[in-house]
Amino acid sequence: MDRRAGDSVITVLTCRGAAEPLTGGNMLSNVTEQLDPSKYVIGQEIPYPASVGPFNGDDNPLGPSEEESIATGLPLLAAAIRATPNLVGLLGYSLGAELVSRFLELKAQGQYQDCELAWAGVVANPNRAPSESIDSDSTGSGINGAHSPWPAGLPVFTAANPQDGITSCPDKSPLRDLATAVAPFTFATLDWTPELAQSLIDGQWPTADYTPEQLAEAGTLIYGYLFGGEHTTAYIDGGYLDRLADLINQQS
Repeated sequence: MDRRAGDSVITVLTCRGAAEPLTGGNMLSNVTEQLDPSKYVIGQEIPYPASVGPFNGDDNPLGPSEEESIATGLPLLAAAIRATPNLVGLLGYSLGAELVSRFLELKAQGQYQDCELAWAGVVANPNRAPSESIDSDSTGSGINGAHSPWPAGLPVFTAANPQDGITSCPDKSPLRDLATAVAPFTFATLDWTPELAQSLIDGQWPTADYTPEQLAEAGTLIYGYLFGGEHTTAYIDGGYLDRLADLINQQS
């Protein structure tokens, strides 16, 4: 089916973050509620598990892992796009941004060629590449490592809070080392503690690979994640989602 932006409205599909509700408000509701109804219709929330082990909306201690959630979500996302008569815009937050990012990687590699897209938007992407941001003050990159290429020519809008260690992790950081032993998102959501943050700030680290400044920066990022809302409410209070919605509304 040949679908052209401009022939009809664009259907917006959303991919929620880990443990967010499948129905009702979530982080991306702050974007979709601002989209121009003359251009966009809000479609379904992709019903992937949105789980990182025990961190999930069902409080299931044996919930799917990060990788299992993404693997389950990819065919569901493709099916939702194929079932939509309009061109599609994709939105993803946090783990959902990783799902969108993975889908775009595979599309650039030749898969899902029948899944036509108008644009994509990602918020707090743990696979963010350096400098990707709708703002000019971006720093670092996603804690999972930068994504592979996305489809050439596809508009992709990235909201990235520089104080969010999930999407703006410094290039050289002990947080990246800690993420090598387990899935990075599992570590970030389950194992970051105030005690770990303070030990980094105090320079208590088993290797000499990092400067005191790098250790302190890592500790500060953990505190911001745990207590400062840098991965959550900062995106609302800091206007990141407002700016993202404005950019999407400007698409023709």
